[in-house]
Amino acid sequence: MVKISDQIRQEIESSGMTRYRISKLTGVAQSTLSRFMSGGEMSTAVLDRVADVLRLTIGPVKRRQVSKRSSRSKTTKARKTKGR
Repeated sequence: MVKISDQIRQEIESSGMTRYRISKLTGVAQSTLSRFMSGGEMSTAVLDRVADVLRLTIGPVKRRQVSKRSSRSKTTKARKTKGR
């Protein structure tokens, strides 16, 4: 599964905009953008500003089925079984 941050990195690269231009439009320091582009992290507030400048949106996501039974209940059951 591709992470959202990796998708935003791809969009920055393919936007045709320089990091300087993105920096000026978002108010985010160029050094922050450079760290992010090198695999670092940015806050969601900063990512929101970058996404706005690049006109990015998130669409519906197909969710995976999650088991109703939590891993904790499995652990508890295993402990009870061992104690018999």
